[in-house]
Amino acid sequence: YGTVPLYWTSRPFSFNWSDKKLRLRLLESYFVTCPVQELVAFSEMVDYRYLTEDRSVHQSKFAAGITVTVNFGEKPFQATAGGRRYTLPQYGFLVTGKGVLAYRATVAGRTVTFVRTPQVIYCDGGGEEYDFGLVRTAGRVALEKEGDGRLRVIRLVGKGPRV
Repeated sequence: YGTVPLYWTSRPFSFNWSDKKLRLRLLESYFVTCPVQELVAFSEMVDYRYLTEDRSVHQSKFAAGITVTVNFGEKPFQATAGGRRYTLPQYGFLVTGKGVLAYRATVAGRTVTFVRTPQVIYCDGGGEEYDFGLVRTAGRVALEKEGDGRLRVIRLVGKGPRV
């Protein structure tokens, strides 16, 4: 809903950076939430609605033209954007708008995650190689646009991507 993620990094009750599992969790959370949050943080929410009778699927629309759909329910939810269907599992999401496409969706029995904004691309193939169009990877990888237009590749898990 455009809320900044909060990370507690001071000890003893925090993400311990030296713990590889917690470090990976923090980095994944950062690359999945922050690029989209940067686009909606100062944009007015102009619409909010429930898409299912049980109120398990929520949708927010922002003045910047970005729509965020999240499935909090246990049942998969079918969403469509740009002529493509997405099966959102529990906690799956679809974010669309000018210059942004992000989703956590079920594909071929596994969950894949993709985030593309003007500055960042993040891909998680769900443990098997998946072709996201711009990137093909079996691991988890982020690409950040540098000031000179080059892409910096950040391999989080698995082999590096094929771009």
